[in-house]
Amino acid sequence: MKCGKCGAENVDTNAFCDNCGAYLEDTVTGENTGEKKEPVKKKPPKKKKNKLPVLFGKKKKENQAEQTANLKKAKKADKKKKLIAALVFVLAVAVVSVTAALVFSGDKENSAPVVYVKENSVMAQKVGENSPFVISDNFSETDNAELVAIFNEEGDKLLYSESYTTENGTNTYKLYYRDVMNETSQLSSADSSKGLFLASNVYSQPKASENFKKIAYLRSPSDNGGKLKVHNLKEEISIDTDVVDFYISDDGKNVIYLKKNGNALDLYECKIKSNAKPVFIESAVEEIYILDGDFDLYAFTKITDDGNKGLFSVKREKTSLINANVKEVYSANSGSENDSIYFVSEKSISYNWSEIVTDDLNESDKNIKEPVRENYGSEDEYTEVKELYDAKAARDSLRAAISDGVLKETSRELYVYTEKEPVLISEFTGNVYGVYDGAIVYSAYKMPEDMKIKLSDLAQYGSNLPVPDGKTPVLAESELFYCKTLEKQPVLINEDAEHSDALFFSEDTLYVAENCDKDFESGDIVKWDMKKETGTRIDAGVFIKNVCFTPSGSVYYVKDMKDSVGTLYCCNGKKTEEIQEGVAKIYSAGNESVFFMTDYNESAERGTLNLCEKFTPRHVDTNVKAGAFTYRDGGEVFYIKGYSSEKGSGNLYRSLSKKEVSLVSEYVSQIF
Repeated sequence: MKCGKCGAENVDTNAFCDNCGAYLEDTVTGENTGEKKEPVKKKPPKKKKNKLPVLFGKKKKENQAEQTANLKKAKKADKKKKLIAALVFVLAVAVVSVTAALVFSGDKENSAPVVYVKENSVMAQKVGENSPFVISDNFSETDNAELVAIFNEEGDKLLYSESYTTENGTNTYKLYYRDVMNETSQLSSADSSKGLFLASNVYSQPKASENFKKIAYLRSPSDNGGKLKVHNLKEEISIDTDVVDFYISDDGKNVIYLKKNGNALDLYECKIKSNAKPVFIESAVEEIYILDGDFDLYAFTKITDDGNKGLFSVKREKTSLINANVKEVYSANSGSENDSIYFVSEKSISYNWSEIVTDDLNESDKNIKEPVRENYGSEDEYTEVKELYDAKAARDSLRAAISDGVLKETSRELYVYTEKEPVLISEFTGNVYGVYDGAIVYSAYKMPEDMKIKLSDLAQYGSNLPVPDGKTPVLAESELFYCKTLEKQPVLINEDAEHSDALFFSEDTLYVAENCDKDFESGDIVKWDMKKETGTRIDAGVFIKNVCFTPSGSVYYVKDMKDSVGTLYCCNGKKTEEIQEGVAKIYSAGNESVFFMTDYNESAERGTLNLCEKFTPRHVDTNVKAGAFTYRDGGEVFYIKGYSSEKGSGNLYRSLSKKEVSLVSEYVSQIF
């Protein structure tokens, strides 16, 4: 079939042109989508070299899924590597790469528009509208520049950047605010074509209070940091200078920030008002952890005078010590009420070997005497008896070492802190596998109840008593896998933490991988009801890297992998069904659905895009760029087809069903 738009030949089974991406039926019958049929003569855009992380307001449960994936990825790279506690913005946002699909889903209807980059413009396709909304027509191609586009949860307000310049070696930009769901801002002071101009020379990402009533940002970068400003959509308020990091409360009344002081960072708190008066909290602070969105309670770490890391709380501008010897700190989503932080502290423990060793060979060894050669007829007979005596002599040396030996171990204790005293969760903690709102998944070593070791178990060490290796306590029997929620005591998931992993947690439901191989590529998926403390095995031999969890509770996964493809299954809690063979990749989509790709070309990073909703697969299109698609409630799909690496762009389409497909725009380089 010949394309009526560009003239390229296509196979008869094609729905879209492989060259230009046009809907073939429209080009042949003459029913177009509003675009000209003639080949576009405008010069194609250059491939952008700069990075474009985009930030969007998201719900807490969606951030949990991404946090879980990030923790799992880090642990698979090094199973025993300590997880690094990350600071979380007060405004719940997520950063995604330029090739990743950002999916809005949940129990609330999503109204945020689809954002995409066309040539030098940033566009938004609003829900239910056919014509795009131009966010900015002046996107810079400055190397290493970042596009900042931050939506609130409702998707009707936006912060965005444009006009990048370089100041003191740092990329800065002009920051704008816009009421996205209206073509022009209703603010009397707003520029009707761009929205409300907030500030120039802004760098890093801005942060906002609820509903964007106040926006905080850094301006004028220098070697000592920047100027912290807060805009209330009427005026800009100056807070302080030399600031390197900051947080704004949900209610927009306060900011806390780190101010550079020589080689150290000082912690300040400040009420947001025209005559701002910062309050000094503490010096030499390392990191901040938010426990309450309005900053009624937060915490920080610092190195104390004795060289240890201390964890402190701040309430009403007063600090209190939580723990004086913290090794690791973990936090879930900050900025909401009833948040908690977890930390690991180490405690030295000493045991006298004589108190913990049971001499189970004492009676039998009393009967073993040193043999005399002439009392035995054959050499073999003498040798056998001599070996028994030598083993007994070695045990005598071990007994002598035990009599005055001391075993010094380090107990890694896991605590949770909410608002009062820290609560001990586990002694002899192993690893942390996942941290969520209201739950933590970890491992701990099982210690013998009577703390006794048989002498026969130590005989292999000769006269050298075993010492802890820093990872596994000498007295440990095995490493167990646990989950602890705030409401209940720790629940034992299994006794094989070495081959287990946390996958996802939501609303008292935990999904874990068990019986995994050494590379954590294949394993079993088990669903745990944390309230009932019961587990249900969903399936075995699942490809762990291809698992998606939907907000409705369905689990999509790929198994029987061969030559990089496998079979897609779905379990909705009541039944499991096979969906499709030949699946290479799956991606999160709506409340009850996922995207999946077949006929995938790894080198070209494109394939056939499909959507599965409630066990029903739906073909979307062929020649779709990997990750360059997004879903809207109601089955609306946006995707880039026919992406050219040479041109750095492709065509953006909108699909409501197999037949309802329309071309949104040409020369689109990114979609978010």
